[in-house]
Amino acid sequence: MPQIFNPVLSNNLSTPQGTYIYEIVPQGPSNLAAISSTDSLHIFNASTLQLLTTIPSIHADGATCLKALDTNVLVTAGRDGHVKIWDARSGKQSGKLAFEKYPARGKPFLSLAVSKGYNAIAAGEELVDHLASVIIWDLRDSAVSRHYTESHNDDVTELQFDTVNLSLLLSGSTDGLVNIYDLKQAKKDIRDADDDEALFQVINHGSSVHRAGFLRSTASWVEDMDIYALSHDEILTVYPLNDPNTVDTDTSPILEEEESEEKGIWGDMRQKLGCEYVMTLLSETAGRGGTLVVGSHQQQWVDLMPFENHWGGETKGRMSGWRIDAERGIRLAGGHGEEVVRCIHVIQETRTIYTGGEDGLVKVWRGPA
Repeated sequence: MPQIFNPVLSNNLSTPQGTYIYEIVPQGPSNLAAISSTDSLHIFNASTLQLLTTIPSIHADGATCLKALDTNVLVTAGRDGHVKIWDARSGKQSGKLAFEKYPARGKPFLSLAVSKGYNAIAAGEELVDHLASVIIWDLRDSAVSRHYTESHNDDVTELQFDTVNLSLLLSGSTDGLVNIYDLKQAKKDIRDADDDEALFQVINHGSSVHRAGFLRSTASWVEDMDIYALSHDEILTVYPLNDPNTVDTDTSPILEEEESEEKGIWGDMRQKLGCEYVMTLLSETAGRGGTLVVGSHQQQWVDLMPFENHWGGETKGRMSGWRIDAERGIRLAGGHGEEVVRCIHVIQETRTIYTGGEDGLVKVWRGPA
């Protein structure tokens, strides 16, 4: 049975009724930051949830994404087509990035990724005028270093840099594709940039991509890396990441532990797990395995379940398939009532979980001592 965590604190961050909390990220050693449907950036104490700063009107048509670049620097993207950099200590904007082709007002950004190690920020556009681009800025001079226009033909809903192979960037879209770019293979001059130059793997998930990301083997001695894709209709699949140094182009799904699902697709997770929605699949902070987060607003719970592979023989020289271990999971009893939980942040060291929901609340959860 999953371990039960109960809420110990909640706060609406002084937002009006009807507010949604979209995203929660760490900010420094003792604070967290969130964006909400009020188009505000909120900074609050992680222990007490006391609101420290609210920065209103951060994007003209609404904020869509929030990431932490480092301890004191936050990055947001919005429907105004801008990416903004914030000094969390002063609560002031310290930079703004825009694509020079649309310097005043660009297309809405729906996805955002940051990499301090690679000195880069990437943003993905909504489809406008038959075009949805992935734009990458170099943080050293705030200039656009890459602009990929042909990789997707619908909204770019997901972006993620790998934390080990720093030049790898993943994108996902409602066109059903998950693309992997190796940015070190691309030309330096944006005028000569070519999507095919940087792309070394394209995965057709076959359904609109809601979430996607890199997954590393649970076993520390195995260096396999895979890609997960979760669709808007809650279908989860894991694919092998190709080695850019080889000619291997196999993108067949990796089967479950029992290899019982057709083509390695878990299918509709709502039916499999008895949930109503899948929020995300969190990659572990140590970079190995993940945590699948699902919820039910009717039954009022959120479950976190280990998502891991195991050593039971090799398939094509790789670890055996991934599995969901619901019995070793955590249940957030009561969830956010009948409202959907939109975001989650987990601190493994203290076994503390933060959630934000469509009830406008941030909640803190802890398990038994």
